[in-house]
Parts: sequence; C-alpha cells; structure tokens
Amino acid sequence: MTYAPALFYPRVRSALALACAALLAGCTVGPDFRRPDPPAATGYAPSALPLDTASAPVPGGDAQRFAPGRDIQADWWTLFGSPRLDELISRALARSPTLEAAQAALRAAQENVYAQRGFFFPTVGIGYSPARTKIAGNLGGNSPGVQGNGRVISTYQGTPASEGGSAPFNAPVIYNFHTAQLTVGYAPDIFGGQRRQLESLEAQARMQHYQLEAARLTLASNLVAASIQEALLRRQLAIAEGIVEANEQAVALVQRQLRAGYAAPQDLAQQELALAQARQQLPPLRKQREQTRNLLRQV
Repeated sequence: MTYAPALFYPRVRSALALACAALLAGCTVGPDFRRPDPPAATGYAPSALPLDTASAPVPGGDAQRFAPGRDIQADWWTLFGSPRLDELISRALARSPTLEAAQAALRAAQENVYAQRGFFFPTVGIGYSPARTKIAGNLGGNSPGVQGNGRVISTYQGTPASEGGSAPFNAPVIYNFHTAQLTVGYAPDIFGGQRRQLESLEAQARMQHYQLEAARLTLASNLVAASIQEALLRRQLAIAEGIVEANEQAVALVQRQLRAGYAAPQDLAQQELALAQARQQLPPLRKQREQTRNLLRQV
C-alpha cells in the first residue's frame, strides 16, 4: 500500500501531459478555410439565350447548337481542321517565353510546397570530425614507443641520462581522434501555424497552375484570332484589288468611247473618280494585313 502513490502519480502526470498536448493541438492558428458560395447568376444576359442558331442557305450556314457546361478539349483549335493552324500553335506553345516563365513559377511554387511538407518529418543530422595530435617524446623517464601508423606499442622504463642511465627512447607520440555525431530533431506543430503555411503554399501552387493554363489559352486564342483576321484581310484585299482592276477596265472602255464620240468628258471623270476611290481602299487593307502577318511571323 505504501507504493501505490509512487505508481499513481507518474500515470496522472502522463495523462495530464497527453491531455494538454491534445488541447494545444486543437488550438490551430487561424480559422478553417471555407469556399465561398458561387454566384446565383447562371449567365451574362438578363434572359436565357436560345441554344440553337438560325441557318442560312449558304456554304457553312448550317444551324449551330451550344452546349453550356460541356468540357472543351485542350487542343480545341484542331476542330477547325487546318494543319497549318495546328502547326503554328504547336510551334508557339513550344517557344513562348511567357509560357516558359509561367512553368518556372509553377515549379517554384511546387518546390515550396514540398519544402514545407518536410517540416512534419524529423530532421536527421550526421557529423564526423577527425583530429590528429602529435606529442613530442620525453627526455627521460617513461616514454611510449610508436609504430609508423601512430599506435602505441611499448613503454620504455629506464634511468634518466643525468643519473648515468642510457639514453631514453624519445620517439614522438601521435594520437588520432575520430568523433561521429548523430542528431535527430523534431519540432511539433502545436498551434498549427505550419499547417496553415502549407495550405497557403498549396493554394499558391494551384493559382500558378491556373495562371499557366490561362496563359496557354490566351496564346492559342490570340493566334487563332490573328490567323482568322489575316485570312479575312487577305480575302478583302483580293476583292478590293478585283474592284480596282474592274474600274481600270471601265476607265479604258470610257476612254475609247470618248475618242469615238460615244461618251462625254464628264463620264470619263466620273469613272476615274470611282477608280481613285477603289485604289484608296488598298493601302489601309495592306497595312492591316502586314501588321497581322507580323504578329504571326514572331511565332
């Protein structure tokens, strides 16, 4: 009966220590993240838009149908069926410095997450330090003998030379010291600050991932828009050049009619004015086409 308190108190202290540790572990720094509710609106227009478009009796004028909420494939530009466009975008995605910077930022964010996760594991350190000490031999008395590798092999027992004895064996003594250390450390995350830091770094990594996807999508969409714009300008320029050529033929016809007396000078002036107006449309179209081509040449 006299040993009961001695056995009881250590158990009580252990239980109290575990309870305090559990209580402190529950005191996590900061509130838990709660994802905000999505907006109630389901579209940008005040009323629902029709899912089908009108059809037209022209090539490519079939009715189109929209599928809201449907996933779009990553290489959506291949749906145009243009090998040249596919090659252009593939080359741009491989050479874009913007995408390269976004990928580097994503890798850095992921490495920060990996580094923060290492806090929850114990740290192990190993150290090794050798030392070599040389002590000069004694002038008399006991003097240890050494081998070539520094190990003590014998001890000389003699009489000092001042007392008529023989000369001592005074070879130097070399000691080798080898010190090895093994350290293991662990810092418990009692208040949850490290867990909150890990959550923050993981959120930053996800943000960098979305920024990379946004940069990729922006680059592809800009290239597709520029390619379509270049094709449109090329077609407009071809039509404008055709109009100029038709007006030149009309001017030549009116000139022949004027020489034959079948047209008045006013008719020739009007036709030349139409030709000048048609030619006036060519420089802006050529400028826009070259600007658009310059954007595509940089890829």
